[in-house]
Amino acid sequence: MYKFKPVLLGLSILALAPFANIQLASAQNAYAKQQLNQTNTGGYFYSLNGQEDLAPPSPDTTYKLFITKEMWLLDGRGNWVETGTVKGYTSPDGVSSSTEYWAGHYYAKQRTNGTTSPLYQRILIGPYKPTGAHSYQLERDTSTGFAWNWTILIDGGDYIGTVAANNSSFPYMQVGLETNNGYSKFKNGTVANSMYYRNTSDSWTKWPSSGLLDGDNGKIPDWNSVYNGVNNSITFSTNAPWP
Repeated sequence: MYKFKPVLLGLSILALAPFANIQLASAQNAYAKQQLNQTNTGGYFYSLNGQEDLAPPSPDTTYKLFITKEMWLLDGRGNWVETGTVKGYTSPDGVSSSTEYWAGHYYAKQRTNGTTSPLYQRILIGPYKPTGAHSYQLERDTSTGFAWNWTILIDGGDYIGTVAANNSSFPYMQVGLETNNGYSKFKNGTVANSMYYRNTSDSWTKWPSSGLLDGDNGKIPDWNSVYNGVNNSITFSTNAPWP
């Protein structure tokens, strides 16, 4: 397996449960993000600041509020895998009263199973409140003989081996911010850098200089993202005061 930036860190599995609210992404959550329409077998991005640039509202276990800076690989039909950094509350099933606060790396997936209930999975990855720069990578792992297994790498180190998805490739890759409420904030000017995708020949390729789709959905009007093809970076802007 190809490790794009092999800087091995000690990581630990902290939880395994559905990622509350993220499964409601397409209809209800707010986004500032950029999308690459390119069939891929993996994705990579680098975040100079993660936790330092995110601020959810005061803890509220009733509404389970969160904000993320992340990468998605998706097919537009309800199947996706994602990884990045999250700050806020989640619950085991999205509806129970049992909630937990997390600030750190995570992985999540959704895969449809032919019924009305997609399958969700969330994995929280230590350490708690990591500071500084971090890289996030997802890639198809065929070492087990199954084309739909995917590996998560944080800072270039293998995290969990493989997790099952419905896809052996995805037609879209997105990088950006997400929240399930109108009160979360991010620091104006925060960036995502060095976006790469792994093509169907399993070769890593830098995002092109143009042709990206703006994925800002306007749920929070002043959340905006702009892709700079020369620097291969996304800059996120907001008028909200910080923090």
